[in-house]
Amino acid sequence: MRRTALVLAVIAAAGCKTKEAPKALPPEVLVTPVTQKDVPVGVEAVGQTRGSEEVEIRPRISGALESINNGGRIKQSYALSLARRDEAVAQYLKATQSAFRETSDAFIATQKYGQVRTAAEAQTAALKEAARLAHVRYDGGLSNYLEVLDADRRYFQAQNELAQVLGAQAVSYVTLYRVLGDGWNADSVPVR
Repeated sequence: MRRTALVLAVIAAAGCKTKEAPKALPPEVLVTPVTQKDVPVGVEAVGQTRGSEEVEIRPRISGALESINNGGRIKQSYALSLARRDEAVAQYLKATQSAFRETSDAFIATQKYGQVRTAAEAQTAALKEAARLAHVRYDGGLSNYLEVLDADRRYFQAQNELAQVLGAQAVSYVTLYRVLGDGWNADSVPVR
């Protein structure tokens, strides 16, 4: 406020010293273009104005001007936080979809191996009965021993296939428990 009053007093005093009546034209004001420069905090910027006298203005870049400079950093920080949030959401969605897919695959595998097991058990039971009947026929003298050996071979092969199906079904159950158990790993299970 004091500077404004001082400048007005200097202008009024300069105008009073002239003997001629002041002209009705407005005063000439020179405007120079403003250029943006990066100035480190604490450095003085020098500017000049022309009035009745030359006055040098030397503002320090701090306070309000410094917070304006921080505005760009705040915007960049906000944009960065939005990008990080979007990345986290994308990773969450990817992990969720992967978990749903793994769970669905494990359920389907368990169900399919249950159906295969039922069929393998029925086939094994039928071949066991065929092998028993081949032994009865051989003991009664109605067939040769080659038929007994062939029936036993088919029965043992069916038992082997049933054992493989049971193993695969057990693995599918373990996979299902692992998927539903949120990160269960085999290293934490004691080996017997």
